[in-house]
Amino acid sequence: MSRRRSLMLAATVALASLIGLPSPAQAVTKTTTGSINAPTVATWDNNFSVSGNLNPGCAGRPVVLRDNATNAVLASTTTGSAGYFSFVNYPNPSTRTYNIRSAGFDCGRDRHTQWDSGAFTVGQFQRTSITTNGTINAPAMNNVDGSFTVSGNLNPGCSGRPVSLYQHTTAGNTWITGTNTGPNGYFSFVNVPNPSGSEWHVFSAGFDCGVTDRHEHWTSPSFRVVAGEYPTTFTSTSTPEYTESGEQWVNLGGTLSIGSPGRTVSLYTMENGVPKQVAGTTIDGNRGFTFRIQVPVVTTYWFYSSAEDRPGVTYKSAKSAEFTVKSLRLWDDFNGYADSTNPQDLVQNTAGPGAKWVLRQPDFLPGNRSLQKSDTRGLGIGLVDGSTTNKSLRLKVVDANDAEPGTGLRRHLVGHIGSANAMPAYGHLEAKIKFHKPKGAHASLWQTSGYGDGQAELDVVEWFGEREGTTQRVQHTVHVGSKVDTNEDGCTTYTMTPVEACSGDTFKGTDTEQFPEFTENQGDGSFGANPVSFGEANTWWSSWHTYEASWTQSEYRFYIDGVLVNVLKRDYESTNPMHSKFGTNTTLVPNDVLATANQPGQVILSNLVNNGTERDNLMAHLGSGGSYGDFTTEVDWVRVWR
Repeated sequence: MSRRRSLMLAATVALASLIGLPSPAQAVTKTTTGSINAPTVATWDNNFSVSGNLNPGCAGRPVVLRDNATNAVLASTTTGSAGYFSFVNYPNPSTRTYNIRSAGFDCGRDRHTQWDSGAFTVGQFQRTSITTNGTINAPAMNNVDGSFTVSGNLNPGCSGRPVSLYQHTTAGNTWITGTNTGPNGYFSFVNVPNPSGSEWHVFSAGFDCGVTDRHEHWTSPSFRVVAGEYPTTFTSTSTPEYTESGEQWVNLGGTLSIGSPGRTVSLYTMENGVPKQVAGTTIDGNRGFTFRIQVPVVTTYWFYSSAEDRPGVTYKSAKSAEFTVKSLRLWDDFNGYADSTNPQDLVQNTAGPGAKWVLRQPDFLPGNRSLQKSDTRGLGIGLVDGSTTNKSLRLKVVDANDAEPGTGLRRHLVGHIGSANAMPAYGHLEAKIKFHKPKGAHASLWQTSGYGDGQAELDVVEWFGEREGTTQRVQHTVHVGSKVDTNEDGCTTYTMTPVEACSGDTFKGTDTEQFPEFTENQGDGSFGANPVSFGEANTWWSSWHTYEASWTQSEYRFYIDGVLVNVLKRDYESTNPMHSKFGTNTTLVPNDVLATANQPGQVILSNLVNNGTERDNLMAHLGSGGSYGDFTTEVDWVRVWR
């Protein structure tokens, strides 16, 4: 070798050593391990597949399947990515021992040594006989038409296995009908005629399930289907939440699950704690029935059919689930108005057929509300955020651009509307609302009929803006009128008495308020802010909520998002202090006094700025960089039921 070539080889070896690569004259030998997935039994056609991988491994490495006894090569392949290989559908003519081998192989700069899987055996397929058991659901009674349905399952079982129904007769077992099992071996025979006194069994012959199992014969225990009493259930086909067209008439109907034409059905409700039959009818040939009734108020009903004997059958009595029927008197989702910041078509000047809303207090009046008046500029109609079709009413506060004479204080236009027609006494008020955030405006859903005997103001929900701290409160309120002892004769008539008990007394100019504690499902003393039921503390202005009040002769019930949060009713027991009181002294209120107001009234949506604290908060918010737009409350819909 020349001196020059010697020097070049030495330099090459030195460079390879420096960067960690094998020299041209070197090869790194690595031990190769891996795994093999070998079946213990061939498939139905006596073929088998086997796979594995070499690790470390590389693509293209030769692999052979060998007869372990003779070393004869039976099949060959090459590895794929990462050293994986497979032999697929290789014949297994008899019990034989195999192995898989891969000779040493250069993988790039590395040489992997020979790999041997070790011996493995693939046995011949042998079908195993399996005993089949299972269950059967056999009815104890006919259906009313003299037929029955029976079902069961085979275990183990598979889909498609033939199953037969047999009847025992004096002549022997008679085949009646057949079917095939569904998934997991289930089967059913439906509406099978049942001659009186018959005995039955179900049979399934042995059956191959796939290629590995054979399920043997199966016979169910014998069973009888006899006549007897038949339980009945109601299926309601018409239990509306609201009556038709806002009127008091409604159609109620349904079907009986079992019965023959002429079987009686009654409609019941509860009156003074006692079930009362409202109407009665009979079912038709399709077991259907219908009632047309006049709904006096939001009322709970149920259907009832008494026990009845008919030829060959006895019907048991049946009672449907209770359901509520409501007479819809006012409904507005505000989708029928054009988008507008000044929706003139929302309000009408006078009440009458078809009219929904009128402005309340359209003038500046002396007193607590001298700095505000209702105006269409305080109203708006627009799309709900995220919707392309659903609209909401906006109750706004707008600068009137003038000042109050004498005081120079800024005046405001507000969203303040009432139902164009008086809503009836008693019922259910409900609205979906998202309130404004800051203090300075007072948003409400309420109804008032005035004050005095049988009258009251019912505030379904009131919101005064964000409170300091974490508990954000919405509330409900009941205001009631009262009389005072004007002539000082010691006789005082309290709230909502049905008769004039004391002469010479006059109506008190102020009213009694109720800011009730929770009595149902809550316990924190404020109307809301429970994170489990109503979300985080800021939910009243960042999320929509439904606020409801149900008003009957005996009580007011308040709800948020369908959750009952309070019940207000009369309670004069000395051992049980007033659950809620109307008036200030329960000992002088007659026991037969009305429990709630009993006069029709106007339903109202408002967002007011009263003089004093509210007006001061509004001005402070504007002075700190806020805007009138921050005081907008949205109403998605409102409805009133009777």
